[in-house]
Amino acid sequence: MEQRKQISINIVSQIISFAASLAINFFLVPFTVEKIGKEVYGFFGLANNFLEYVTVITVAVNGMANRFITVAYSKGEYAEAKKYFSSATVANIFLTVVLSVPAALTVVFLDKFTAVPENNVLDVKVLWALVFLMFFINLVFSRFDAAPFAKNRLEITSLVNVSSILLKAAVIAVLYLFFKPYLFYVGIAALASAVLSAVMKVFFKKKLTPDLAFDGKLFDFGAVKTLLSVGIWNSASQLSQILFTGLDLLLANLFVGAYGMSLLSVAKTLPVMIIGLVGVVAGAFYPSMTICYSTKPKEELLKETAFAMSLCGLILSVPVMGIAVFGESFFALWLPSMTAEEISKIYILTVLTMLPQMLSIYVFPLYQINTLTCKVKVPALVDCAIGAVNVCAVFALLKYTNLGLFAIAGVSSLLLLLRIAFFVPMYASSNLSVPKLTFYPVLLKGLILNAVLFGVFYGVKSLFSINSWIMLIIPALICGALGYALGFFTLFSREDKKKVKLFFEKKFKKTTREE
Repeated sequence: MEQRKQISINIVSQIISFAASLAINFFLVPFTVEKIGKEVYGFFGLANNFLEYVTVITVAVNGMANRFITVAYSKGEYAEAKKYFSSATVANIFLTVVLSVPAALTVVFLDKFTAVPENNVLDVKVLWALVFLMFFINLVFSRFDAAPFAKNRLEITSLVNVSSILLKAAVIAVLYLFFKPYLFYVGIAALASAVLSAVMKVFFKKKLTPDLAFDGKLFDFGAVKTLLSVGIWNSASQLSQILFTGLDLLLANLFVGAYGMSLLSVAKTLPVMIIGLVGVVAGAFYPSMTICYSTKPKEELLKETAFAMSLCGLILSVPVMGIAVFGESFFALWLPSMTAEEISKIYILTVLTMLPQMLSIYVFPLYQINTLTCKVKVPALVDCAIGAVNVCAVFALLKYTNLGLFAIAGVSSLLLLLRIAFFVPMYASSNLSVPKLTFYPVLLKGLILNAVLFGVFYGVKSLFSINSWIMLIIPALICGALGYALGFFTLFSREDKKKVKLFFEKKFKKTTREE
């Protein structure tokens, strides 16, 4: 029960972190679009896409580092954990020095290979320089988040994230309210949040795991080689993600133009947040899953994984289906500077981009199984193959049809949906040497729940005339209450329902005694 309590704390804290990010972006996106214009807003999203390209290299070292550090630390092998921590950090410093050269060249020649509006070239270049600098600071201090992970204290990570988000929002608000608007202000805010995050990570690492101190003398090439031997397939997997979704804004820029790229960037706002929330909720289970894998029988890991899948589905199915039903009304209120035609296009692009999330919200915890068992080669190769098909198909549709942005968003979503449905659950089962259909009952319940939620939400929406925020919030709250009630009784097993009930009963009794 103590483990369930910590998982609950992790989930709540991570959701608070996500809610803060959502609230900040709710105000910042339309505010920023209005201040700098529709034509250039997409270059911030494009800059983040380029960071994904760089991550193909860095994830080879960092993709498995927390796994090795936590496994060693949870077994009491502190010297081994310290060796992996120090070696990964030295490798990240080396990568920062090496990658700074191509990053600088990219900034200098940015306008030569992308369509940047002539009046915004310097602004966009400064933005990209700041974004790259933010990335390198995050990279150098990335392994300092191993401390809350190893201690299963992800509420610390949430505190760091919320603090960084609030600082970013404050900096953007001050700069845009009191100075002439430029796009690079977003980069200044991102850099400031990265510096604060680094300082807080160092502080909490010293507090939580003083015995995990960085020592450059402990750098061990063998440890880095071990990380690379498995992590290289994480790089391949990251490459596949680029082939799926990382090239979309660049393709939009080259084939449709800066304006079309900006529309797609806005349309990706909610799907990217949903993906982030999926990672947040599923990530709350990763420390406990890692500890289960290293110290407990397989049956415990299977129970933990099934519970993680159900809870992810419960929490996320409501917002996903809510966006599908209420999305167009939301965008009309959220982006008043956009025309009705632009709103309609953004809504369709959002739904297309979000299609895979209708299934991935249930299977996301299964990716951790591949990491725990160090079997990431096959999914990486499969993903790269499907990603290559995606790029070829999108190129063909852009060249020979008038689908434009819809081709970019639709093809990748369809392929990702097929991969999630037919490969991810079976491969995770194979890695644990359990029957291939082990994880499909949860997935089937999720599909049924999604269909029911769509029908219920659409029915509730039809009872209201949505022309203001109040008239959107009222049916949304009704749908939220109905959705979570339906999800709880649909997804959880009898045993899990008892665990949840017992947990809240104990919390209630504890609160009553304190009063």
